[in-house]
Amino acid sequence: TFTSLHHATRSATRYAAVSFGLDAALLALAFAFAPLDWEVGVDRAPVALTLATAGLVGLFLAGGYRLTQPVRLAPARLAPLGLSLGIALAWLVLKLAFQKARIYDLNPPALEGFVPTVLALAALTALHRALHLRALHRAEAARPVFLLADPSTATSLIARLRARGFTGEVREVDATQLQALGTRPPPGTAPTAPPRAIVLARPLSSLARPELEALAVTRASGLPVSSAARFEEDLFGYTPLRTPDDPWLLMDEALVRRAPLYLGAKRLLDLILTVLALPLALPLVLACAVVVRLTSRGPAFYRQTRAGLHRRPFSLWKLRTMVADAEAATGPVFAGQDDPRVTRLGRFLRRSRLDELPQLWNVLIGDMSLVGPRPERPELDHLLAPEIPFYALRHLVRPGLTGWAQVHLGYGASTEDAFRKLEHDVYYLKRASFSFDLAILVRTVPVVLGLRGR
Repeated sequence: TFTSLHHATRSATRYAAVSFGLDAALLALAFAFAPLDWEVGVDRAPVALTLATAGLVGLFLAGGYRLTQPVRLAPARLAPLGLSLGIALAWLVLKLAFQKARIYDLNPPALEGFVPTVLALAALTALHRALHLRALHRAEAARPVFLLADPSTATSLIARLRARGFTGEVREVDATQLQALGTRPPPGTAPTAPPRAIVLARPLSSLARPELEALAVTRASGLPVSSAARFEEDLFGYTPLRTPDDPWLLMDEALVRRAPLYLGAKRLLDLILTVLALPLALPLVLACAVVVRLTSRGPAFYRQTRAGLHRRPFSLWKLRTMVADAEAATGPVFAGQDDPRVTRLGRFLRRSRLDELPQLWNVLIGDMSLVGPRPERPELDHLLAPEIPFYALRHLVRPGLTGWAQVHLGYGASTEDAFRKLEHDVYYLKRASFSFDLAILVRTVPVVLGLRGR
């Protein structure tokens, strides 16, 4: 065959090996030569080895050695967090174990030495990953995409890719060219660089036997083959839903796979972060409530019915950002850009998302999660469901305070906006994981600080 290993597998293996070597070297140098104020009588070697090992385990659990295709920078973002938490937890365990065994009290090194060392390690692990991943991304982008489609479909798909900002080369291929990909080149001939992807944009039933056999051989050779919808999903971070005749969405096991361990960890994360955030958020919420009450007529807080998990209704709390009785004349409608019903203070609260802080209470009692699709009003839900395909999928998980759609798109003001948000929500449903939830929470911070709400 053309190749014995998938190109992505080779890239991932090389990336993991290089990253592990650099991480191990950085940890060894840090704990061996950094100016740490170790307690007199402490055997430095086993403690340093334990902390370094814990840092590597934290990097592994945070996805620091996992490479996704297409190449993404998420491992570089989460790696510092995994390393820091691993070292901190290892130190705590060592301290408690030594106290229990009455060996000696293992006090942490002086903060002026230990904390900067850990922070420097976290920064360096993120830096070398970012540089390596960017190099891989450039190499990936330089490889062409092979497209198996009829002319009209090919033209439409290429136009859609270009509209989304895809600048890579796209070549249309036939069965003969596919067979050449899956065949070892003649002696003395340089092997062809593997394509970025082979995109099948035709129904399988329309393929002739030579084309089916060529696809089978190509895939068995380790080359990436995907449907047009799956390629768009991997490339742009959303699940295209305008092709309901494509069975890959309905048959995807990721939509129904909900590991109990993940669900338990997600709920535990909700509770821990909410309990930690409430003492900080409460004074801010009360101060905003006072200003809302003083600057416009009506209550400071606004309670609204929303559709939750499995469409069960619940009461969602917000700081009021519109004039009192804003929907008295219109009934439930989308909030539009520069909506005249929004007060001057409310505009700031919505842009900074401070109006949503009271929903921490909804997270605490289990109506919502920190991460998930934003809950919609039942009245709008009933209007959107007949218009948008697969709309009911968003009710398979608890709604969230933030989500994959929120960090990309902001508020929705139309049916088309709701459709685009659903494409991102379904992408989240298929890839929901503890690390993905953490990544979304991290990406929410610049959204809030940059006042990117609407």
